[in-house]
This record gives sequence, structure tokens and C-alpha cells, in this order.
Amino acid sequence: MSPRKKESFGEFLRARRVAKGYSLRKFAEMVGVSPTYLSQVEQANADPPTVDRVRKMAELLLENPDEWIARAGRMPEDLPGI
Repeated sequence: MSPRKKESFGEFLRARRVAKGYSLRKFAEMVGVSPTYLSQVEQANADPPTVDRVRKMAELLLENPDEWIARAGRMPEDLPGI
């Protein structure tokens, strides 16, 4: 039995967006990105968006922004460098 593949940020995003009933086009408009870019993110063909956009996505979907930022592999600007 092979180990389970880790869910990408895009897969995570798409599952939650669809569960909340947002179309790709409408959600992209609400976040301030193009539908093409959002589609590329969901398919793991583009890097996750900036921290501010990831935070906005999480808030629109009533999710924890800190968890989303971590899943996106981003670091909030207000965290001091280590």
C-alpha cells in the first residue's frame, strides 16, 4: 500500500470553495485575482498567492487564516525573521 499523497494548497482551496458553493469565476473576482490564475493554483500549476490574498480566501470561506497561510507555505510579514 502506497503512502497517501499530501493534499496540495490548490486541492485544499478547491475543495473548500466548492463546498461553500462559489464558482471559480465568482471566487476569483472576490479575491481580486483572475479566474485563469485561480484555476492554475487549484491545479498546482502556479504557486499559491500572496499572504494577503490567502488570508482573504480563508476569511471569505470562514476558515482559519493562519492555517491557510501555513498550508500555502507563506510567512506573514508581521512575523519577525528567525
